[in-house]
Amino acid sequence: MFGAVRRWSVVGVLVPVVAITAAVVVGPQRPLRADDDLRGTWVWFGGTDDTPRYLRRSFDVQAKPTSALLRATVDNTYVVFLNGERLGGDSQWESVDRHDVAGKLRVGRNVIAVEAANRGGGAGAFVRLDAVLADGSKLGVGTDGQTRASLVAPDGWQAIDFDDSSWAMAAVLGDASMAPWSIGGSAGGPVALAAGLAQTSGFAKGLDKPVPAAEQKKHFRTPEGFEIELVAAEPLVINPVTIALDERGRIYVSESHTYRYGPAGSPVKPYRNPIIRLEPRPDGSLERQLVADGFEDPVMGIAIRGGRLWATANDHLYEFTLPATGPATDRKLLVQDRNKAWNPFGMFVLEWAPDGLLAMSVGNHVIDLKGPDGTLSGRKASGIVMRMKPDGTSMELLTQGFRVPYSFELDPFGQLWLLSNGEGSPNRFARIIEGVDYHCYTRGVDNTWLAGRHRYSAPAMELPGGAHTQLIR
Repeated sequence: MFGAVRRWSVVGVLVPVVAITAAVVVGPQRPLRADDDLRGTWVWFGGTDDTPRYLRRSFDVQAKPTSALLRATVDNTYVVFLNGERLGGDSQWESVDRHDVAGKLRVGRNVIAVEAANRGGGAGAFVRLDAVLADGSKLGVGTDGQTRASLVAPDGWQAIDFDDSSWAMAAVLGDASMAPWSIGGSAGGPVALAAGLAQTSGFAKGLDKPVPAAEQKKHFRTPEGFEIELVAAEPLVINPVTIALDERGRIYVSESHTYRYGPAGSPVKPYRNPIIRLEPRPDGSLERQLVADGFEDPVMGIAIRGGRLWATANDHLYEFTLPATGPATDRKLLVQDRNKAWNPFGMFVLEWAPDGLLAMSVGNHVIDLKGPDGTLSGRKASGIVMRMKPDGTSMELLTQGFRVPYSFELDPFGQLWLLSNGEGSPNRFARIIEGVDYHCYTRGVDNTWLAGRHRYSAPAMELPGGAHTQLIR
C-alpha cells in the first residue's frame, strides 16, 4: 500500500567485553615467560573433519630483521613453512613451538604456509611471527582475517610466488586466549579481536568497546518508507542469536553465553545458553521470562507451533511442551548428531514447510544424524538441508554440497531459498533444486566454489560485503 510505513523490530545485540586471564599451557618446548605478549588469532577453515587444510599468510618486510620469533600450534597436527622452507611440525596443540627465523626473512614479500589437520573435536590453527627490524620498527603478523585457505594444495603452494588469489579466506575463531586452548595471556581479548577484525572485515574503524543498542540503531540505513523500532536491549536480552514468534506474536530469543569464547569467556556465570520469552505487560513494556536453559551449546534454531517448541543446540534437536505461561516442560531429544561438530557447524535453522514438515539446516562436517526411526548423513563433509516430521521421524535429505547453509527459507510454494555462508569469500544466495548436490566439499572441489569461480559453483547471487551470516525472510 502506497504511503505506508513498514517497521522492522530489532532485538538489541550485546557485544560482550570479557577480560580473560588464562595460564599458558605448553608441552616440551621452552615455556612461555610470564611477560610474553602473545598476540594473534586462531583461525580455521570449513568443518572439523580430518581433511588437511592449507593456509597461507603473505606479508611484507620493510627492513632486515635483527630478531624474529615464529610461534605455532594447531589442534591437532601441522607442518609450518616460511618462504617455502619447512620449519617443523607437531601433533600436540598444548605445546607452542618456537622458531628463530631472523635469518630466513627477506626484505620484501614473505609468506607463512601451514598444512593443518584435525583429529577429532574442535579445530584451530595459530601462528604468530614477531620481529624487530634494523630500523627499530616492530613487525607482528600471523593467522588472521587475511589468511588464505584451501582444501587442495597444488605443487609449490608453500612458495612466495604461488598465486593464492582464488583461495578462500580462513575464518577467525578468536584471539590467543580463547577457550578451549587458552594459550595467550593479557594481550588481546575480545576487544582486541574486534579491533583486528575492523581492519580486515569492513567493520567500522575504531571499534574498541560495546555500542548500546539505541546507539547502534542510529547507524542502520533503511530503504525509503521503512522504519526500525528497538524492541529489547541489554540487560533484558544478552547476546541474542535466534528469535521466533508464537501464535500470539510473543518473541522468543535464544541467548549465547559460550560462543565463541567457551564457558571461560561466558558473560554469565554459570553459563546456561537459555531461551527466553519477552512477555508484553499492560503498560507496553516487556518482561523477561525463562523458557528453557541448560544447553551445552547456544540454541541456533527455534520453531513453535501448537503448544510445542523445537530447538537445535549443535548436535541435538529437542522438543518441548510449551504452556501458555511459564517455562517449557517435557524436554525430549528427537535427533542427535553422533559426530558432534565444532559449534557453530552443527544443527542450525528450523523452518516450517507448507506441507507441515519441519526443515533443518546442518553445517558442513561429517554429519551422522540419528532419529527415532532412522539415520541421515550428507556426502563427505558438506552442509545439508533436510526435512522430517515434527516428531523427528522420516528424515529426508533435500540438498547438500554447501558451506555453512545457516539461513534458508521455504516460500509459500515450497521453493527452497538458501544462503551458503562464504566467510571471507562471497555468500552464495541460491534458489535450490531439490535433491541436487551443489558440490562444495562433496567431490573434491576446492574453495574456488565459494568465490563462484569453479565450474560446479551454484548459479547464484553473490551478496555484497557486510555480515558473513545473514537471514532470509
